[in-house]
Amino acid sequence: MAADLMDWAQVMFDSAPNKMKDLSIEDLEKFYDYLSEVDEQLSVRSHLRQTAERMALLRSEIALKRMDAKNQDRHDESQKTNRWILGVSIVASVLVFVFGVSQCLDNRHPDRTPREAAKPAPTKSPQPSPTPAPSSQSTAQPAISPTMSP
Repeated sequence: MAADLMDWAQVMFDSAPNKMKDLSIEDLEKFYDYLSEVDEQLSVRSHLRQTAERMALLRSEIALKRMDAKNQDRHDESQKTNRWILGVSIVASVLVFVFGVSQCLDNRHPDRTPREAAKPAPTKSPQPSPTPAPSSQSTAQPAISPTMSP
């Protein structure tokens, strides 16, 4: 029982509340399991009370660390998704910019003709209308020169 009491004291020291933050979940579970086994063998009432209090602290610390681990996993997953969305947004922005600049340059270039799509659709070619022949009876008036008098 003396060896068990020394082990118990060491576990109580190693699992002190100020040290719990630095312990891993596995270490906390190991201490909890040990204390739950030893709890049945302890005969001193003060040791039983201390063991019960420490087990409660260990349980709450284990639960807290598990929640933190789960939250960290969720955070990492959302960060990964955010980085992916940001990358796609940057690529889309660059493509929009490149196509916009190319359209602007295409429309301003003087040597190029407008695009085929911008041209109106060809319509039926109109029939040439006959032009009237000059009549022979038209009266031609003589040209008036500035030196002529009326």
